[in-house]
Amino acid sequence: MNSRDYWQKRSEDRFLKAEADIVEAQKTLAQSFERARREIQSQIDAFYGRYARNNAVSLSEAQKALSLAELRDFKDDLAAFRKLALDSMSTFNLELENLSAQARVTRLQALKCRMDAVVERLYISQRELIGGTAVEVYSDQYHRTLFDVDQYTGFHAEFARINDAAVKRLLDYPFDGLMFSTRLWRQSEDLKPQIQQLVNRMFVTGKPPQDFADELAARFGVKAKEAYRLLYTEGAFVAEQATLDAYREDEIGRYQYTAALDAKTCETCGELDGKEFAVKDAKPGINYPPMHPWCRCTTVPVVEGVGQEGERFARDGDGNAIEVPSGMTYRQWKEKFIDAGARDGIIEVEEKLGKISQDEGRLLRGKKETAIVYGPDGSTLFVKKGGERSVRFTRREIDLMRGGILTHNHPEDTSFSPADINTLRVSGLAEMRAITSGGVYRMRPPVHWDTAFNTREKIEAEYARLEQLIEPKVWARCEAGEISVAEYNRIYQHQVVSALAEAFGLEYSFEEN
Repeated sequence: MNSRDYWQKRSEDRFLKAEADIVEAQKTLAQSFERARREIQSQIDAFYGRYARNNAVSLSEAQKALSLAELRDFKDDLAAFRKLALDSMSTFNLELENLSAQARVTRLQALKCRMDAVVERLYISQRELIGGTAVEVYSDQYHRTLFDVDQYTGFHAEFARINDAAVKRLLDYPFDGLMFSTRLWRQSEDLKPQIQQLVNRMFVTGKPPQDFADELAARFGVKAKEAYRLLYTEGAFVAEQATLDAYREDEIGRYQYTAALDAKTCETCGELDGKEFAVKDAKPGINYPPMHPWCRCTTVPVVEGVGQEGERFARDGDGNAIEVPSGMTYRQWKEKFIDAGARDGIIEVEEKLGKISQDEGRLLRGKKETAIVYGPDGSTLFVKKGGERSVRFTRREIDLMRGGILTHNHPEDTSFSPADINTLRVSGLAEMRAITSGGVYRMRPPVHWDTAFNTREKIEAEYARLEQLIEPKVWARCEAGEISVAEYNRIYQHQVVSALAEAFGLEYSFEEN
């Protein structure tokens, strides 16, 4: 197989893997739209069940004021909806404020508000689904591209780890002229009046809701297809950005555009097929895919002068030889270089290093994370080197930590990660410390770990939930020029961990230098 065929096949395989992940996410997307349709249909049916006469509700009947009992129930709903509005990107919060201020609320207004809440939940879940899918697709494509380059060239070196928040920030790229959040907002704001118009026609014509069920289903069907197009296009964009970032990480200077995945290629992509461009000049929608919605084009790296047979060697950052056999599978490569790390041995310590603060002064100078674990008596148990964003521990190492103190540096000057918190949980540490240029983050475990926060998955889920609430607000300050990007990362992560600590009883603090 020649170089062109090799890269064509690898690039197509990667794209099809990403496409399969997106199609799988679409199943969840379709289910969420169907649930929302059924819930709105149920609300309409319940409305008719309460107010209908001869299976009909006139517009004048719908516009009557709620009774005092109904108004109290609706005010309770408004309180719940306010929590929903905090995560909303539409005018739903303004709608709630207006209704809260009114002494008189009509039946129709209450129905509309409840239906709008269903649509809000639908599009919040869609945003979370697309964001989560983006992280998964990016991670997989980034690592697979690095693997393919390793397989072809035989060279393996340390590479940047993935930051989930940074991946989600890719969704703010104005692909096709609009940001993801804007397109999603337009979809939600378009569906609400369509449902309202349909309900108004029910009341004006005096027909029962069953006569409009098919039309409601059709409206949701159209919106579900639009949502899938958005999911597919954003997923393809993130997948190709992951590939581009891997090119940069492996210092690949040029790429070749390929439109070979489709038998029928559009004129725009057809003109680009086979052309080479500099990686530094890559621009989505101009000379880098996706060029348009539903685009299935991809790229191949231009790597010259290297064969494919036999075993090949490379050097890591410390000059150690790393073997990359041509027959190594992606799973084997991932286990060696991603999951376990290329170098994860314990550095045996032959002498006690003195006071923790002195050790932390040494750690602060490191560009990669290094952890020092002390026993309950203050003796140094071991030192463990890690990568730029994490240190991985074996089961034996974690067992040694019980009752001790772990300190480690955070080169990015941020607070504790979900992985840090989970290490605190499983190890039985008395305290964990994170050293930054600005000071020291400290965390102690709760007396008892809450059942809602006592597994790695639950910790990650709670962290992600709070991140979704807090991070956009801090980013808005960054966009307004109030804080720098570095401050944005530090501030929002500190706020997330503070909220977690308050909710689940951890002792958390930051001590400035």
